[in-house]
Amino acid sequence: MLNFLTFLENESLFDYADSAGATTITFQLWVVGAVAGLCAIPILMLVPAFIKGWKLSAKFGLVVSGAALLALLPGMFHIEKLVVTESSIEETSGFFFAPHVEKFEFKDISSVDIAQEIQRTTTTSRTSGTSSSYSYPNRRERTKVVTVWLMKLSSGNEIRYDPGTVWEYNTDLIIDKMDAAGVKFVGADDSGESDESADDEADDESVSEDKPAGEGE
Repeated sequence: MLNFLTFLENESLFDYADSAGATTITFQLWVVGAVAGLCAIPILMLVPAFIKGWKLSAKFGLVVSGAALLALLPGMFHIEKLVVTESSIEETSGFFFAPHVEKFEFKDISSVDIAQEIQRTTTTSRTSGTSSSYSYPNRRERTKVVTVWLMKLSSGNEIRYDPGTVWEYNTDLIIDKMDAAGVKFVGADDSGESDESADDEADDESVSEDKPAGEGE
């Protein structure tokens, strides 16, 4: 939803409130207002619909879709919240009338692997063929790359968590808090040597092996 705002800094999208050792992150009001404005587009289209004499069913569809979007999406952005402390993280998301709260204690997490997964969805529609008694399926496959957090707990269990927008935009802050609490991130180089340096050394060794004996002496 916010892909078109990726050029903005986090401070332009979110409000950060520090209180009693906790940082509470929420969307700024202008973001919620912008979402509401986008949701109102179907209703605004009623004006040209009446001018051009659209069918009643089309006008009714605009009203229903616009009202549904206005009733759900702005509220979802308004309640989405992240509370980060030195020992835990709590995310609130979902619908304003049925919020979903997820809380993780850092002491219960031994390691985290942040992975990229590809989600594929297939939609099927039917188009009429040459004969009215036949129809042919028209399938379209869409792919989407999502970021998931694979958290291994001290108990040995593993949690696959798909975070919300506020969490994703503030990943660096969350990693810093977890790292300070002793949570290990899978894939991090503990030796302090970057993967790029290691690759360069491997390339140098390869060149040395291929170099003919006596060359350069």
